[in-house]
Amino acid sequence: MSIAPSARAAYRRWHAAAGPWAGFVRVVPLVALAQGMVPRPTAAPEPPEEVVAGLAQAGTQEGWLGRADVLLVLDLPSAVGLGVAAGLARWGVRPVPLIFLWPEPGALLAAEPVLAALLRYAPPVAAGGAPAQFALVLDRERSRPASAADLAVRFDNRYELGGLDLPSAARLRAGGIGALVACCQAAAPPTADLAGYLDGLEAGGLPIRRLALD
Repeated sequence: MSIAPSARAAYRRWHAAAGPWAGFVRVVPLVALAQGMVPRPTAAPEPPEEVVAGLAQAGTQEGWLGRADVLLVLDLPSAVGLGVAAGLARWGVRPVPLIFLWPEPGALLAAEPVLAALLRYAPPVAAGGAPAQFALVLDRERSRPASAADLAVRFDNRYELGGLDLPSAARLRAGGIGALVACCQAAAPPTADLAGYLDGLEAGGLPIRRLALD
Protein backbone atom coordinates (compact mmCIF):
# COMPACT_ATOMS: atom_id res chain seq x y z
CA MET A 1 0.00 0.00 0.00
CA SER A 2 1.44 3.37 -1.01
CA ILE A 3 1.75 6.11 1.59
CA ALA A 4 0.16 9.46 0.78
CA PRO A 5 2.73 12.27 0.46
CA SER A 6 3.07 15.16 2.84
CA ALA A 7 1.13 18.33 2.08
CA ARG A 8 4.26 20.05 0.78
CA ALA A 9 5.27 17.12 -1.40
CA ALA A 10 1.76 16.84 -2.82
CA TYR A 11 1.74 20.58 -3.54
CA ARG A 12 4.98 20.30 -5.51
CA ARG A 13 3.68 17.32 -7.46
CA TRP A 14 0.45 19.06 -8.49
CA HIS A 15 2.45 22.04 -9.71
CA ALA A 16 4.93 19.90 -11.62
CA ALA A 17 2.18 17.90 -13.33
CA ALA A 18 0.53 21.07 -14.66
CA GLY A 19 3.47 21.87 -16.91
CA PRO A 20 2.88 25.08 -18.88
CA TRP A 21 -0.36 25.68 -16.94
CA ALA A 22 1.26 25.58 -13.50
CA GLY A 23 0.58 29.28 -13.02
CA PHE A 24 -3.12 28.48 -12.73
CA VAL A 25 -2.76 25.76 -10.08
CA ARG A 26 -4.51 26.54 -6.80
CA VAL A 27 -4.64 23.95 -4.01
CA VAL A 28 -5.65 26.06 -1.02
CA PRO A 29 -6.56 23.10 1.25
CA LEU A 30 -3.00 21.79 0.98
CA VAL A 31 -1.62 25.18 2.00
CA ALA A 32 -3.77 25.12 5.14
CA LEU A 33 -2.68 21.55 5.90
CA ALA A 34 1.01 22.39 5.43
CA GLN A 35 0.65 25.29 7.88
CA GLY A 36 -0.96 23.06 10.49
CA MET A 37 -4.34 24.82 10.35
CA VAL A 38 -6.33 21.62 9.76
CA PRO A 39 -5.76 17.95 10.66
CA ARG A 40 -4.62 15.47 8.07
CA PRO A 41 -7.64 13.54 6.72
CA THR A 42 -8.05 9.95 7.80
CA ALA A 43 -10.17 8.60 4.93
CA ALA A 44 -9.35 8.66 1.22
CA PRO A 45 -12.05 8.65 -1.47
CA GLU A 46 -12.50 5.64 -3.70
CA PRO A 47 -11.51 6.14 -7.36
CA PRO A 48 -14.57 7.01 -9.50
CA GLU A 49 -13.96 4.19 -11.97
CA GLU A 50 -17.41 4.32 -13.58
CA VAL A 51 -17.05 8.04 -14.29
CA VAL A 52 -13.57 7.50 -15.72
CA ALA A 53 -14.83 4.69 -17.95
CA GLY A 54 -17.76 6.73 -19.26
CA LEU A 55 -15.61 9.75 -19.98
CA ALA A 56 -12.92 7.65 -21.64
CA GLN A 57 -15.52 5.96 -23.83
CA ALA A 58 -16.96 9.30 -24.94
CA GLY A 59 -13.52 10.77 -25.56
CA THR A 60 -12.38 7.77 -27.57
CA GLN A 61 -15.52 7.66 -29.70
CA GLU A 62 -15.45 11.40 -30.37
CA GLY A 63 -11.71 11.54 -30.90
CA TRP A 64 -10.66 14.16 -28.36
CA LEU A 65 -9.21 12.05 -25.55
CA GLY A 66 -5.42 12.24 -25.38
CA ARG A 67 -5.15 15.21 -27.75
CA ALA A 68 -2.78 17.90 -26.54
CA ASP A 69 -4.69 20.60 -28.44
CA VAL A 70 -7.95 19.88 -26.56
CA LEU A 71 -8.23 21.16 -23.00
CA LEU A 72 -10.51 19.27 -20.60
CA VAL A 73 -12.51 21.07 -17.92
CA LEU A 74 -13.81 18.82 -15.14
CA ASP A 75 -16.52 20.71 -13.24
CA LEU A 76 -17.30 17.94 -10.75
CA PRO A 77 -17.17 17.66 -6.96
CA SER A 78 -13.45 18.09 -6.46
CA ALA A 79 -12.81 14.69 -4.86
CA VAL A 80 -14.48 13.12 -7.91
CA GLY A 81 -12.77 15.38 -10.43
CA LEU A 82 -9.32 14.72 -8.99
CA GLY A 83 -9.95 10.99 -9.11
CA VAL A 84 -11.20 11.22 -12.70
CA ALA A 85 -8.08 13.12 -13.76
CA ALA A 86 -5.93 10.46 -12.08
CA GLY A 87 -7.83 7.72 -13.88
CA LEU A 88 -7.35 9.44 -17.24
CA ALA A 89 -3.58 9.54 -16.78
CA ARG A 90 -3.29 6.33 -18.78
CA TRP A 91 -4.44 8.36 -21.82
CA GLY A 92 -1.84 11.05 -21.20
CA VAL A 93 -4.08 13.44 -19.25
CA ARG A 94 -2.40 15.66 -16.65
CA PRO A 95 -4.38 17.62 -14.02
CA VAL A 96 -4.43 21.34 -13.30
CA PRO A 97 -6.43 21.77 -10.06
CA LEU A 98 -8.11 25.10 -9.35
CA ILE A 99 -9.45 24.55 -5.84
CA PHE A 100 -9.79 27.65 -3.67
CA LEU A 101 -11.75 25.98 -0.86
CA TRP A 102 -10.70 27.24 2.56
CA PRO A 103 -10.91 24.29 4.99
CA GLU A 104 -12.53 25.98 7.97
CA PRO A 105 -13.89 23.47 10.54
CA GLY A 106 -17.70 23.48 10.55
CA ALA A 107 -17.89 25.49 7.33
CA LEU A 108 -20.57 25.08 4.67
CA LEU A 109 -18.29 23.02 2.45
CA ALA A 110 -16.47 20.11 4.05
CA ALA A 111 -12.77 20.08 3.24
CA GLU A 112 -11.77 16.58 4.35
CA PRO A 113 -12.82 14.78 1.11
CA VAL A 114 -11.00 17.39 -0.97
CA LEU A 115 -7.84 17.16 1.13
CA ALA A 116 -7.91 13.38 1.06
CA ALA A 117 -8.20 13.43 -2.73
CA LEU A 118 -5.39 15.98 -3.11
CA LEU A 119 -3.12 13.68 -1.12
CA ARG A 120 -4.21 10.37 -2.63
CA TYR A 121 -4.23 11.47 -6.26
CA ALA A 122 -1.14 13.70 -6.22
CA PRO A 123 0.40 12.76 -9.59
CA PRO A 124 3.85 11.24 -9.90
CA VAL A 125 6.58 13.45 -11.29
CA ALA A 126 6.18 13.57 -15.07
CA ALA A 127 8.95 11.88 -17.02
CA GLY A 128 8.54 13.98 -20.17
CA GLY A 129 7.88 12.31 -23.52
CA ALA A 130 4.89 12.98 -25.75
CA PRO A 131 2.85 16.19 -25.32
CA ALA A 132 0.18 15.81 -22.65
CA GLN A 133 -3.48 16.64 -22.62
CA PHE A 134 -4.31 18.86 -19.65
CA ALA A 135 -7.47 18.97 -17.55
CA LEU A 136 -8.60 21.90 -15.42
CA VAL A 137 -10.06 20.33 -12.27
CA LEU A 138 -12.65 22.58 -10.61
CA ASP A 139 -14.79 22.08 -7.52
CA ARG A 140 -18.49 22.01 -8.48
CA GLU A 141 -19.40 22.40 -4.79
CA ARG A 142 -17.98 25.95 -4.79
CA SER A 143 -21.45 27.44 -5.46
CA ARG A 144 -23.66 24.99 -3.61
CA PRO A 145 -26.93 26.60 -2.42
CA ALA A 146 -27.11 27.52 1.25
CA SER A 147 -30.06 28.53 3.41
CA ALA A 148 -30.23 31.72 5.43
CA ALA A 149 -30.19 29.59 8.58
CA ASP A 150 -26.93 27.94 7.53
CA LEU A 151 -25.34 31.25 6.62
CA ALA A 152 -26.25 32.65 10.04
CA VAL A 153 -24.25 30.06 11.95
CA ARG A 154 -21.69 28.54 9.59
CA PHE A 155 -18.60 29.92 7.86
CA ASP A 156 -19.31 30.47 4.17
CA ASN A 157 -16.34 29.06 2.28
CA ARG A 158 -18.01 28.98 -1.12
CA TYR A 159 -16.46 31.05 -3.90
CA GLU A 160 -16.67 32.06 -7.55
CA LEU A 161 -13.98 31.81 -10.18
CA GLY A 162 -12.93 35.22 -11.46
CA GLY A 163 -11.63 36.36 -14.81
CA LEU A 164 -7.99 35.89 -13.80
CA ASP A 165 -8.45 32.40 -12.37
CA LEU A 166 -8.99 30.70 -15.75
CA PRO A 167 -6.84 31.03 -18.89
CA SER A 168 -8.08 33.52 -21.48
CA ALA A 169 -8.74 32.63 -25.11
CA ALA A 170 -5.46 34.28 -26.09
CA ARG A 171 -3.55 32.34 -23.44
CA LEU A 172 -5.16 29.08 -24.54
CA ARG A 173 -4.26 29.67 -28.18
CA ALA A 174 -0.72 30.61 -27.21
CA GLY A 175 -0.53 27.27 -25.36
CA GLY A 176 -1.63 25.34 -28.43
CA ILE A 177 -5.25 24.81 -27.37
CA GLY A 178 -7.79 24.77 -30.20
CA ALA A 179 -10.88 23.39 -28.43
CA LEU A 180 -12.31 22.57 -25.01
CA VAL A 181 -14.36 19.72 -23.61
CA ALA A 182 -16.25 20.77 -20.47
CA CYS A 183 -17.57 17.91 -18.34
CA CYS A 184 -20.20 18.20 -15.62
CA GLN A 185 -22.80 15.98 -14.02
CA ALA A 186 -26.18 15.85 -15.75
CA ALA A 187 -27.92 16.74 -12.49
CA ALA A 188 -25.55 19.67 -11.82
CA PRO A 189 -25.10 21.89 -14.90
CA PRO A 190 -22.21 24.39 -15.03
CA THR A 191 -22.34 27.21 -12.51
CA ALA A 192 -22.73 30.81 -13.65
CA ASP A 193 -19.01 31.55 -13.43
CA LEU A 194 -18.01 28.61 -15.62
CA ALA A 195 -20.93 29.05 -18.03
CA GLY A 196 -19.93 32.67 -18.59
CA TYR A 197 -16.32 31.66 -19.13
CA LEU A 198 -17.23 29.01 -21.70
CA ASP A 199 -19.64 31.33 -23.49
CA GLY A 200 -16.90 33.93 -23.76
CA LEU A 201 -14.43 31.44 -25.23
CA GLU A 202 -17.02 30.21 -27.69
CA ALA A 203 -17.83 33.76 -28.74
CA GLY A 204 -14.11 34.24 -29.33
CA GLY A 205 -14.01 31.34 -31.75
CA LEU A 206 -12.92 28.41 -29.57
CA PRO A 207 -15.11 25.32 -30.08
CA ILE A 208 -16.64 24.00 -26.84
CA ARG A 209 -17.96 20.47 -26.32
CA ARG A 210 -20.30 20.45 -23.31
CA LEU A 211 -20.52 16.93 -21.95
CA ALA A 212 -23.05 15.97 -19.26
CA LEU A 213 -22.19 12.79 -17.35
CA ASP A 214 -24.93 10.62 -15.84
